[in-house]
Formats: sequence, C-alpha cells, structure tokens
Amino acid sequence: MNKINNLNQVDLLNFCKKKIEELKNKNINTGLSSYLYFASWAQSPGYEILKNKLKANNVFRRLYVNFKYKLFIFKLLKLKTFSKFKIDINDYNTIVLTWGSINDFDDQGFYKDRYFNSEAKNNKNILWYVIYEGSLDVNINDKNLVVIFMDKNKKYLNFSIFFNILLNIIKILKLNIFNFFHYLSFYSFYAIALKKITFRNDLSKIKKIIMPYEGQPFQNYIFEEISKSYKNTQTIGINHSSLLPLPTNMIFREGSPNKLIVNGSSQKSILVDHLNWNESKIYIKDSLRYKKNINYGLQGCIFFPY
Repeated sequence: MNKINNLNQVDLLNFCKKKIEELKNKNINTGLSSYLYFASWAQSPGYEILKNKLKANNVFRRLYVNFKYKLFIFKLLKLKTFSKFKIDINDYNTIVLTWGSINDFDDQGFYKDRYFNSEAKNNKNILWYVIYEGSLDVNINDKNLVVIFMDKNKKYLNFSIFFNILLNIIKILKLNIFNFFHYLSFYSFYAIALKKITFRNDLSKIKKIIMPYEGQPFQNYIFEEISKSYKNTQTIGINHSSLLPLPTNMIFREGSPNKLIVNGSSQKSILVDHLNWNESKIYIKDSLRYKKNINYGLQGCIFFPY
C-alpha cells in the first residue's frame, strides 16, 4: 500500500469504516448519507472528508463543495421519467437499474446496456430503468424500458416529487435535527427520488433487482427499502470494473446488496479483508461487460496499470 501524507490506503479505509460505524450507532442511515459516500474519484461531500483527513483541502473549499451539493438538490425539480409504452409490472420478474446515454441506443432506438453487454429487447422478462445522461433526444422503441432524466425544458418543474422527497427526509429524521445535515445534499435527495420512481408499482412479483454497483447512496437506499418491503426479492450488485485503488465507496453498510458479483478472487479478498463484506455474499463470475469473443478494437493501444 502506498503512503499518502503518512497515511496508507488501509489507514484511510479504517478511518471510513470507523466513521460509518460511529454514525450508525447515532441512528444515521449510513447507506443514504451523502457525507458517508466516500467517493475517492469525484468531488462530493464524502470526498472532501477524505481530503480533509489527508490535510489536502481547506475549510473554504469544503464549505463551497457542501454548499454546491445543497444547491444541486434543486436540479431534482427537473427530474422526469419516460416510457414509450405502458408498463405492466406483472410482465416482469426482474428489475435492472442502470445508466445509459445516446451512445447506448442504436439507430432504431433499441437499448444495449454497456455494463451487462445485453440488449433490453432480448430480455423481455426484465424491466430496465435507465438513468439517462444528457438531453433525451433519442428515439426509444423498447417496450420494457423506462428512462429517468433531467428535463432541460425551462417550463418543466416537478414540485410534486420534490416535496415528497422533503416529507421522506422528515420521516427518516425522526425529529433529530442533527441527522438532517447528513441528508441535506444532492446524493441523498436523489436517492429518495429514484426510490420513489422504482416503488411506483407493487414489486411483490419481482424476484431480483440488479444494479451495476458503486456503493452510491441511491443504490444502497433502494436495496435497503426493497429488503424491508419485499423480503423475497434478491438485491444483486455487479462490480462492473476493477476495484479502485482506494475503494472507500465499496465498504459494506446499510443497503449493501444481498449478493455482490465480482470478476476475480483478488477482488473478493479485498472486499472481505478490508471492506467488511461477508464472504458468503460475494460470488465470482466471468465479466458480463467484457467478453473474450468480442473484438474491442484495442490493437495498437498502450495499457497502463490502473
């Protein structure tokens, strides 16, 4: 493990694990909290806590980032869903919640998931929820697909879902004002918004809910609520790439899936030895994202260690 300001990765992981455990004992929902989402690769409130531990930021920057992510909450006024066809939840036994962009749709408007290397039209028993990146300027023809996106139309404001999120936050707080700051940030509000979208229907016939798992608050919160409300539904996370050099986002916590699929024994060892996962929850499978029989056009490329 490399040393960073006299701290190595294990030190930082232990710091994060201790922080999660401490706040769990104070009735903070550790899967939903924006401050406990320790993304080590992108700006976020949790990332600023890591930088502060390393003495790599200043108080003004930390205040700026926290304030910015509070303002980002208002982006949810633009949150919208789209499906070209009427969805009957009874037609499906599995839900996949994933990400997509215009590049994941072909010329006919059919979606192919980049993480599972699978086409929605070939998996008719799966209802796909696709968090869409960018303006929704693509023709969509899949019958089993719901797109979640931010509407750029200036006239569109979704006050209903916004105030419903606030009511959910108040219920979670249980009159504990101190806890409010853990959820007063975009990641937590977004988590509740996506949970409300996926829970619009009765999910009692759904056997599995699957996500390309990154330990994001919305993933943990939806998994946790599924496990509470639908005890017979499996929650499955797919680790769609190699673990990060500092995998603080993958520490086991409230809302971590019942089953996590990884692509190698070394990943399993790190998750068990350093990230608090129970060995029985981790399964090693061949990669869904990358296949040996597909030509990815990588000839002539230079590869570096991650």
